[in-house]
Amino acid sequence: MALMMRIKRGFVLAVTFCAAAGVAFAGGLPSMSREAYLERASAAVEEALGRGNSEPAEEFAALLEQGAYADEKLLGQALARRVSRLLAGRLAAESETSSGERAKLRELLRRIEASRGRTAARGGHAPIVLPRDEAAHMRLAEWWYLNGHLTDEAGKEYGYELTFFHVRPGIFFVHTAVTDIAAGRFLRCRQYLSPLACRTPTDRLDLVYADAHALGRAPGGGYAVRGSAGKASLSLTLHPRKAPMIVNGDGIIDMPEGTFSWYYSLTRPDTEGELLLDGKRLRVTGLSWMDHQWGNFVTLRIGWDWFSVQLDDGSDFNIFSFRKGNHAPMAQYVNRLDGAAVLSTNHSVGLERLAWWRSPETGKDYVTRWRLTVPGHTPIEVDTRLDSQELPRAPLDPAPGYWEGTCSARSGNSAGVAYCEQFAFPRE
Repeated sequence: MALMMRIKRGFVLAVTFCAAAGVAFAGGLPSMSREAYLERASAAVEEALGRGNSEPAEEFAALLEQGAYADEKLLGQALARRVSRLLAGRLAAESETSSGERAKLRELLRRIEASRGRTAARGGHAPIVLPRDEAAHMRLAEWWYLNGHLTDEAGKEYGYELTFFHVRPGIFFVHTAVTDIAAGRFLRCRQYLSPLACRTPTDRLDLVYADAHALGRAPGGGYAVRGSAGKASLSLTLHPRKAPMIVNGDGIIDMPEGTFSWYYSLTRPDTEGELLLDGKRLRVTGLSWMDHQWGNFVTLRIGWDWFSVQLDDGSDFNIFSFRKGNHAPMAQYVNRLDGAAVLSTNHSVGLERLAWWRSPETGKDYVTRWRLTVPGHTPIEVDTRLDSQELPRAPLDPAPGYWEGTCSARSGNSAGVAYCEQFAFPRE
């Protein structure tokens, strides 16, 4: 009955969207409306409480106590009302709750009531400390993102992307995609998962999202990752060549909502492992990229253009530009690690849009060739390896449609690889 009620409300906690062959997929920054956040968060708390698990409710109480909703007071108050009703309802079901559970639920209600409207603590932002900060944090939004460029033993090339999202309290979703360049197809899967099927511990990097998706430290060093995209699945080991890129020099970036986030990248991990494609096991090697970002923000109602660029001269770039609803540029960030892992940063990038592709499914226009002008560096040209890498908005999915895909890169005499994530843009 509870599941049917969620279907009637237009929400199912564990739901999967998979497709292939010309239908695209993206895995990047989550953009979720306030109403969608309220629905998903309260449903996650409800599901867990119904199975005797109070962890999502405890997460919410902790977020209120740290002032996580200081910039989203109305959102925090609305969710507090919903969670309080769920806790009270559970307390009223005397036959279903033990005395110990009832005491825990009453304490959660007290904490939520005492923390409503609490403002965030002021002062400096704690710097990123690794490996400690590889693990999850008690913040509203967090994700671990990977992309990469792989080659099998026959010389065929593939792109992949995989993102683990955790939006507290209790919202877990994962995006996985494999680009089969020679076949011109894009295999992808987006899944929203039950909080009872996932874990993101705060004391170590050990992500598990149901049975098919995981990220953690590899036994022999580096990182082990696995993910599934329908007819394609990955099991890879990543060995970073360079020290991490601490974005913006201090790991802190201003978000357009008036908040901030922590952000770092591992820019050049050597990669090896297995790609299972159409039932065939392929040994693959290549180069990956890994991002980790977290902070107290939920919605992001603007657009952006984001690039990871890895050049043969050893230079790695993390470039992104936020844009308003009218597409006017906002904050821009350019971070470069040279071959010796020396970081340089600035806040200006020129984005020339040189070629276009119109999605036959949505009619939206996306850029397929860019010229990136970075101060003090030869311009970088980025070209998509496959035009059809769009993620149209799916039923029951609050995230917007956008494009993300594997690309080639060139800067002067240096070639390379890239990934780009973008929202639709008016064709020039």
